[in-house]
Amino acid sequence: MPEELRSIRDNMDSNENGEGISASQEQGDLVVENVEREGTPEKKQETEANQLAEILSKTAPVLGTAGSTGSATDDARNLSLLADIESQVTRLMDLATQKGIPHAVHVAQKMKNYYLLDRMHDEMVDKFYQGLIEKGLVEKAP
Repeated sequence: MPEELRSIRDNMDSNENGEGISASQEQGDLVVENVEREGTPEKKQETEANQLAEILSKTAPVLGTAGSTGSATDDARNLSLLADIESQVTRLMDLATQKGIPHAVHVAQKMKNYYLLDRMHDEMVDKFYQGLIEKGLVEKAP
């Protein structure tokens, strides 16, 4: 029986998922139990946390391109000199493409013109939706 036990253990320990199956003999009965190898919950959580931190470190510079507060204030002042709301929305869209969306939002907030912010949002959604339709990822609503 010990020879059978060794062959069973050898076959069961070669599991590809990193989980092994341990076999032992207790009082003449064969006891088989699952044993995790290297994949303890703590190590899995640590690995997931490291992966998340790596992803966030890559995206943080992209999100942090809002520019300085002084720059947003200057852009808001220049934007307020434009006569109509349409030209302001167009200029905000230009700022969003040049300096990033967070900067354009910050400029609209500095102006304390939430209608302008809403219009900028609507324009961005429309352009994004049109882009999805052009790429064939979404069908145009009837």
